Amino acid sequence: MKGRYLKASNVIDVIKSPEVQAVLKQKGVFKPSISERTAQHWLAGLGWRYGKMRNGMYVDGHERDDVVEYCRGFVSRWKEYEHRFQKWDNDGIKLL
Repeated sequence: MKGRYLKASNVIDVIKSPEVQAVLKQKGVFKPSISERTAQHWLAGLGWRYGKMRNGMYVDGHERDDVVEYCRGFVSRWKEYEHRFQKWDNDGIKLL
């Protein structure tokens, strides 16, 4: 794998690896390699998309309506209970 991209050729290399070949052999499967198109199809089936990886903690779906609604509700509940939280500074001293 070069850089931050996963290519179909990386999947092909994994299938060709001795470790995966040993597992396949135990299962009675003789498949020394797969085509690039098959690897692309597998990646698409797993929901992988072509393109540059983005930085950040969120993955596709964080802007869906149900997720946004849940987050708003969570933040609202957090604010209701925040006055009950005990807080400390970086030196371990309890804050009022």
